[in-house]
Formats: sequence, C-alpha cells, structure tokens
Amino acid sequence: MKDEYFLLYLGTQVRSSLKTLTPYFELLEFTDICEVDKMKIIENRERSIQKKFRVNEKENERIKLIMKETGITNFSIFARRACCNKEIFSIDFSDYKNIISEISSTKSELKRIGNNINQIAKHLNENKNNQT
Repeated sequence: MKDEYFLLYLGTQVRSSLKTLTPYFELLEFTDICEVDKMKIIENRERSIQKKFRVNEKENERIKLIMKETGITNFSIFARRACCNKEIFSIDFSDYKNIISEISSTKSELKRIGNNINQIAKHLNENKNNQT
C-alpha cells in the first residue's frame, strides 16, 4: 500500500503501483509525475508563456476595482488587455434603465393587444361560419 499512489493523468485519477509503471516514472516523485502531465497539457496551449508579478494591497484593490468596473472577471484576460494596449472599456447601463423598462412595458402591452385582436378574429370567424 505504501508504494501505491494516486496519479493525476490528464484530468483523470489513475491508481497505480510504482512497480507497475515504466522505469522512467519509477524514478520520479509524485509531484514530478504531475509536472510531466501538466507540461503535456501546456504544450498544446496557444499561450504557453506564463508571467507572474507581485502587487501590494493598494495595487490589488485598484486592479479589482477596475476589473469590476469593466466587467472582466478573468484576470488573465484583463492583464493581457492592459499590457498589450487593447481597449479596456466599461459600459454603464444605469442611464438606460428607464428606457429598458419602457420598452419592456410596451412589449407587454403589444402582446395583450395582439391577444385581443386574435380573440376578435376568432369570434368573427366563428360567427361567420354559424351564419352560413
């Protein structure tokens, strides 16, 4: 049991004994095997270079605020746009809330009017068939 490990292989858990693995994997630690699997996945990525940086608390709050204002929830997307001079913009819909509610109420009224017209047409067609 002590020779058995849970190995993470491309997203699936495989229970295996180090004795049954290939000689190459027998020489590796558990973390090394996971790193080999991660490298296989990363090689197929469009963006294979990883960048890391540190910020202080104030800078972190500023980044979170800008991300919230722009509606970007993924930091990788935000960082690429900020660093590569891509446009980061925010859309404020608060000015349009009244217009949106008016359109919604007009839509509801039009549905009711359409329903009334259909009822009138049905009633006229039924009376027309009864008179002949």
